[in-house]
Parts: sequence; structure tokens; C-alpha cells
Amino acid sequence: GYKMKRSGYTISTFVFNFFELGVFINVLLHWGLAEAILVGLYCKIGKVLHESLHIGNSRQWALFLIAVMGLAVLFVGQFVVICIVSMAIEIALMKLRMLYKKRLTSWKSQKVFARMIAFFLAPFFEFWLLALFAVFLVADIVRCEGNEKEEFPGIFLPQDKKFTKQYWMMFLHHAHYFSYCYIIPFLLIRQFNMALPLVGILFFAGWSAYNIYESFVPSRASYFLAGHIIAALGVAIIWFLGNNLFLCLLGWFFTGLGGGTVYMIKGLMYGSKSIHTSSSKAVESYGHVLGLAVSFVGVVFHNTGILYASSIFFAIITIVLSASLPKEDKIYASD
Repeated sequence: GYKMKRSGYTISTFVFNFFELGVFINVLLHWGLAEAILVGLYCKIGKVLHESLHIGNSRQWALFLIAVMGLAVLFVGQFVVICIVSMAIEIALMKLRMLYKKRLTSWKSQKVFARMIAFFLAPFFEFWLLALFAVFLVADIVRCEGNEKEEFPGIFLPQDKKFTKQYWMMFLHHAHYFSYCYIIPFLLIRQFNMALPLVGILFFAGWSAYNIYESFVPSRASYFLAGHIIAALGVAIIWFLGNNLFLCLLGWFFTGLGGGTVYMIKGLMYGSKSIHTSSSKAVESYGHVLGLAVSFVGVVFHNTGILYASSIFFAIITIVLSASLPKEDKIYASD
């Protein structure tokens, strides 16, 4: 029934967020920041593959994932295998969440709640859970959907010229966020020697700001523009004043407060949500990969200024694009 589907979406969303942050923190503790960001990059490449390729029969994907994730049981502890298995799990989690989500009329509250609990528990993630995830995901995908075929847009930037700027804004917003976001748990653990149980709680502090006003703040371009100015300011605070814990967390809160305006981009589609969902999801995933790639380069070259500066640059270009929209696009459909 509907409650079962809602519970399935909540659980799969919890596992998704718990996995992404948890595997990052665990690799950070066992290997280092560059390796942790690289695992995150593999995860997001998995998301690109899910969003961009034609996905066939769910049972076929389940068999593939059994084969790939079986490596986790045999070789957990090998970094390259963890990267590959993480990518496969990301694909499976995206598939499962999509199968549940499309059956729901409302999912926002479940998403926020699941994300909060997942971030709180993420520091307790262990690698053996990869094998457990494999069993859970494969069994649930097969049970949830046996023969459905899903159509995806293919590797491209959407060709709908009417919404070109909006797609670029979506792409750059996500590149902006993923350029710097994983530096936060690193700073909490390595710079501030924060106890692990607190890391997930403080990481959620930024996300709490991300979700607090979507239900009652109208979607206006001026708000979106102001939000990304605040987000860029937050990144600058972390960059230049991040040696102070309070200021670092304040900057992190600002990034969430400003970045939460991302929902306003979809309002520019003038109610064409069903038409543009798959394309916007693909564009988001490209932004994730670019942001993490920039973050990885900055860490490898021992220059975190690269990732902070890139994040601010992406935010500025997003602001410029929003300011350049035609006058009739200045007020969004959700007003």
C-alpha cells in the first residue's frame, strides 16, 4: 500500500545519505582526504550513469549488482574495490529511490527526516555494511519492480533552448556545493578534533538551513540571487576564517541558508516539471562530478584555495545567469 511505499522511500533515502557521508568519513579516517573525495567522485559517477544511460530490466541490474557488490565480501579493505562497489551501490540506491518516489504524491518530510537521521549516524559507518547494503538493495529492487524499463536522456546537456540558462544555473549550483562540502567533515575531524558522534550532527547544521523555508518562501529570482550571494559569503567565511570553530560553522550554515534557494530554479520551468525532471536530474549529477573533481584537484595539489575559489566562482556565475533572465522569468511559477 501507500504507507509501505512511503516507508520504502524513507528507508532508501536514509541508506543513500548514510552511505554517501558514512563511506566518506570512514575512508577519510583510514586513508585520507584525497582518497575520501575520490570515493565520493566514484559515487557521483555512478549517479551520472544512472541518470544518463538507458537502464534496462530491474532483474538484470540486480544480477549485475550481485556480481559487483560480491567483491565487497571478498575484498573489503582494498581501496580500488571500495571505489567500484561504492559506484555500484550509488546506482542501485538511485534506482530504488526512483521506483518508490514516483509512486508518492508527497515525499519532502520523509526526505528531510531520513537525511537528518542518516547524517547523525554516518560517522558510525563501517565497510562491512557494503555487503549488507548489497543484499538489501538487490532484494528490494527485484521485489519492487520486476520488469519495468526506464528511459533516461543520455549523456548530454539538454537541448531545450528555452531553459538553457536554468539548466546551467542548476549545473553550476551543484558544482558550487560539491566543490567545498566535503571539506566540512574533514575540518571537524582533523582540524577541530571533534568527537565522531558530533560530526554528523554538526554536518546537518548546514542542511537544516537548507530546508527551513521552502514551504513558505515564494520562488522569486531576487531571492535566488540573494541566496547565492549568502552561500558565496558562507564559503568565503570558511575559507578565510575557518580556523575558528564558531565562524566555520556559521559559514557552513550560511551556505545551506543561501543554497536552499535551489528549488526556485525548477519554478522557472513554468509547471513543466514532468517534462524536465529527468533532464534536470542529469544536469545535477554532472554538477556533482565537476564539483568533486575540482575539490579533488585542490586537495591533491595541497591547495584548498582552489576548491574554495572555484566554489565562489560557480556561485557568481549562477548569480549572473539568474540576473540575466528575461523580465517575464523574474517571477517563478510557484508564486
